[in-house]
Amino acid sequence: MTAGAERKDWEPLALRQYFKMRRHLSCQGNIVLYTCDEKHPRLVIPAALRRAVLANLHAGHQGRDSMLRRARQSVYWPGIDAEVEQKRRQCAVCDTHAPSSPQKPSCPPRPPQYPFQQVVADLFQLDGHTYIAVADRLSGWLEVEHLSGDATSARLITVFRRWFKRFGIPEELSCDGGTNLTSQESRGFLDIWRVRLRVSSAHYPQSNGRAEAAVKCAKRLLRGNTGRNGSLDTDAAAWAIMQYPQHTPPQGSEASPAQLITGRQLRERHTVDTSLYEVSERWAWLLRERERAMARSGDSAASRHDQTAHNLDPLTPGLRTRILNPGSGRWDRAGTVLETTAPRQYLVRLDGSGRTTIRNRRHLRPLTCVQGHDDGTAATPGATPPSQGRPQRHRQAPRHLLDYVLDNATPQATH
Repeated sequence: MTAGAERKDWEPLALRQYFKMRRHLSCQGNIVLYTCDEKHPRLVIPAALRRAVLANLHAGHQGRDSMLRRARQSVYWPGIDAEVEQKRRQCAVCDTHAPSSPQKPSCPPRPPQYPFQQVVADLFQLDGHTYIAVADRLSGWLEVEHLSGDATSARLITVFRRWFKRFGIPEELSCDGGTNLTSQESRGFLDIWRVRLRVSSAHYPQSNGRAEAAVKCAKRLLRGNTGRNGSLDTDAAAWAIMQYPQHTPPQGSEASPAQLITGRQLRERHTVDTSLYEVSERWAWLLRERERAMARSGDSAASRHDQTAHNLDPLTPGLRTRILNPGSGRWDRAGTVLETTAPRQYLVRLDGSGRTTIRNRRHLRPLTCVQGHDDGTAATPGATPPSQGRPQRHRQAPRHLLDYVLDNATPQATH
């Protein structure tokens, strides 16, 4: 390229890509350097060597930003940024070990307008026994029941039926995606009672925070207050539950759950002014104030959360995705999006086993490659590598790894 060239069509075809940055190019012997904005010079890499240089930049699997920073210190060619990004997208190792997705802007549910309109439930284990915690979102009223034996759908239906008879039928029941809570039997029961089931994402407790808080409170109350067989039929357990989650005002309210529900305080063992047992004239005001406090709390929490949150693009049915493994923190599972079950929640079919699970958008990432190689190529799904040398027997991953994305083998389900 001549120093005084002012027309692109004067240059050989191979050099035209350098025409726009011609004033930033210089030579030192047989080496061409690129210098921009008075920074340190970068070595201009010819096309024949770019693939090897890309592999060297990517050797540490440090991600796109680190690769770009390293490249901008040493090497250059037209379109290097785009090729670095493509190299990163084609790497299965980087996808597997990528950091978690950023927090999304908050999307709080609509606050309840009256007690027991929205109810949350969650199962938990304590000292080898299974319990279920059921709580009202507005008042914070909490009840805990011990489930002797397995937590079957039939036992949970019995618990919900007693709750509905005692407090009325809620409009919405929120729970996690446990099979006993979302089984056909449980869904049929809720349909009969006209209760809408809201299922939270697996391994994403933020989507059912009220239930998680209820479980945390229940565990504190039950430790040391249950019978030898885990039974709640003890005075200590009854008094503990009655005193705190039923008679203690929740944060942001001056009235206890009992006062919000019945308009008065329930009688306790302690001697108190009997006027507290009378229906308060301020009952309606206290209830409305609790609703306003919940709305203010939600807005404040959302504002703090959204300061560091980022929107994620929605996923479409049929899209192949990587799935975050909460145990290892790796993106080593894969599946296919079937449908959107709620805002930011997706029903996903796992590869291999064919199981379905509900996952939050933050735990899903579009699958950009099947298997990455350091030479920049991507494996073709279902392709069989050419045979080299002696014949080898077919090897298959263990069944417990069917849901995982393996770096050196693609698991196949047996039928």
